[in-house]
This record gives sequence, C-alpha cells and structure tokens, in this order.
Amino acid sequence: MSDQPERQHKRFFWFKAAIATLILISLLGVYARFIEPKTLIVRNFDVTIAGWSGPTLRVIVLSDTHVGGRHMSAARVAKIMNKVRTLSPDLVLLAGDYVGGHLPMDQHSAESRQEITDGLIAFGTGEPKFGTYAVLGNHDWWYDGGQVRSQLEQAGISVLTNEVALADIDGWQLQIAGIGDITTHHADTNALMAQMNPALPSFTLTHNPDVFVGFTASAAMNFAGHTHGGQVWLPFLGRPGVPSKYGQRFARGRYDDDPGIIMVTSGIGTSLLPIRFMTPPEIMVVRITGGS
Repeated sequence: MSDQPERQHKRFFWFKAAIATLILISLLGVYARFIEPKTLIVRNFDVTIAGWSGPTLRVIVLSDTHVGGRHMSAARVAKIMNKVRTLSPDLVLLAGDYVGGHLPMDQHSAESRQEITDGLIAFGTGEPKFGTYAVLGNHDWWYDGGQVRSQLEQAGISVLTNEVALADIDGWQLQIAGIGDITTHHADTNALMAQMNPALPSFTLTHNPDVFVGFTASAAMNFAGHTHGGQVWLPFLGRPGVPSKYGQRFARGRYDDDPGIIMVTSGIGTSLLPIRFMTPPEIMVVRITGGS
C-alpha cells in the first residue's frame, strides 16, 4: 500500500504551520511597530526606606521621550503631562533624552527645532507640589545641551549637571543631586559629592544608570533612564538590546544595588529602531515611605 497520501498530509501540515508562523510573526511585527510604541502605562512602585525621616512622597519619573523622533510629537508630550497631573505628583524627575535623533540643532529644520522646543516647554506642566528636576541625556547633548537646558529652565524646571538642588518639602529639606551624562563624558561624581551635605537626605538623578557603578555617595534613592528597557523583550534572551556596558544589569525597574535603591524607567519614546515589544512606554510612579 502506498504511503504517498501520508507524505502529502505531512507536507500539507508543515505548509500550514509555516503559513501560520509567518502570519504570527507579521502580526507581532505590526504590533511592535505601530501599536505598543503608542501606548502608555503607569508602573507603580512602593518603596519603604529604613530610617526615612521625611513625609510620604509620590515621585514621578519620566525619561527618553525623544521628541521629534518617530512616535513622539510635542502634542503627545502635552498629553503625557496631562496624565502626569492626574497622578498628583509631589516631585517630577526627568531623566533626559528629551530630544530625538542624533543630529546637532543646526542640522534640524526650523519646523523640527520648533517641535522640539514645544515639547521641552510642555515638560514644565506637570504641576508637582515640590518641583520638577531634570538632567540631560546623550541625545540632548548631541542636539545642543545648552539650548535644551535653557528651554527647560524657561519652563520652570531645575536642570542639574553635577549640581545639587534643595527641595523644600513643607519645611523638610531634600537634596536632589543631578549627575551629568556619562555617555557624553559630562559626569563628574567627585564634583557632585563635594556639594552634597551628608547630614541631609538625598535623591540622585542621572540619565545613564551605568554611572552608579562605583558611585559611593549615600542617597536614599537613585533614579535613571536611558535603557528603554531594551525596547524589546524576547523569550530566553530577556532584553538583549539594553544600551549598557553592563548588559541587562540595569534594564528596567527596581534594583537593590550599590549605591542603594536604583529605579530605572524604560522610558517613553524609541531610538534606533522604532519598535517596542513587551516593554511599553511608561510613566514610573514611586511612592516612598519610611520604615523601621
């Protein structure tokens, strides 16, 4: 008896499996390219700090919008900040890379420069009780760090590059220490630590979390962005696209590491490839309380 019908059945099965696989891959590609990058989630973290003497704080962390890049217009930044206002923040921390692309400002069109300016100004509309603080990222420096700083400051935002600001929390003082971007060689942790008062509680804010490796200042909390969470999560591989010399060590989320608790947001925009998969754009909300 011929086994030809059985062979034909097997070939037909594998043909259908191949077609189904191609359809699935295509659908996932459409989702990663056109759907997930345009979503926005709120990721909440509750952090209890032993010995914390301050009030309960609701801190919102935003990073890596990349205004002017794909998926990110000034109008979208304004909508994101509308959402931020509904979250009733005590502090808003901006971790850099507000600007998209790799071109310096003088190579952008007038329309593009205006779009970026409008996006930067929108960051000042979060209405936190105790202020908005920012650092610059590598894309901001590639564009024009001085210009980005100036426009953020025009929006009422305190911009810190190896500088310390004092936030007055209803009479209780908190140091916000901003570390310059390590990728573009603007980080000077020694200069920063020389300005920090060890008798006061502090938060550190930077763009690239790599700078925390070897950083010895004692801070209650440390915040960063830059990684985009790798933009893509893959089974068995995790997040291989994290732009860090330490691999996935600081991909996204909370890390209890030197110099203490490190919070890394996976950001909002995209860079290089305009895709996100299993790593949606996020507003990070950190509720900080004291504990024994």
